[in-house]
Amino acid sequence: MKEGYRTFFNYPYLLRLTLLSSTVQFAVGATMVLGVPFIRGNLKGHSWEYSIFSGAFSIGYFVGMILLTKIQKNYYTMHFGLIGGGLSFILLFFVHSIPFAWLCELFGGILFLFFNARSAAIFQREVPRERLAQLSAVRLLFFRVSMPFGIAFASLSFLGLSKRQTYGIIGLIIVLPGLFYLFGSRPENNMNVRKKQIIG
Repeated sequence: MKEGYRTFFNYPYLLRLTLLSSTVQFAVGATMVLGVPFIRGNLKGHSWEYSIFSGAFSIGYFVGMILLTKIQKNYYTMHFGLIGGGLSFILLFFVHSIPFAWLCELFGGILFLFFNARSAAIFQREVPRERLAQLSAVRLLFFRVSMPFGIAFASLSFLGLSKRQTYGIIGLIIVLPGLFYLFGSRPENNMNVRKKQIIG
């Protein structure tokens, strides 16, 4: 793990993708806390309506897997998925109807898959085979740390923020870095990570 952590920073683009993926895990952790009070409290829904809300993201992920076989998978598709998924959280700030909340979760599941699948494929392709286990462990560590932070943020936010405001902030945490890296860096430069060689 120590060697993997040291090596991980020799791949800045892969580190960037891992950090962006970590924002998604952060959002997933926060949603685990926010879902029930948002649907049952803010929107005055029933338990079965929350059940659909909690399952809509997974259904969207399944639909996204089907769509992924039919669309072009590139740098722009990947960032569109990240930004669009983040917008699905921001839209929950404005939602006052449970069916629309379902749609937000559904589209979030579809769009986040475009980013997750592409970023995972890039990671597996660009990492040297002899370092794959070490760097995958570090990548997974980022994910596992991010989710509890999301849970803690959503729990503590009840002290000063409404559930809608918390959804909006979580969405911005995903969208703003996504926009920054989409327009602030050239894809052909990003994909050049193989030029960095690891010594030792």
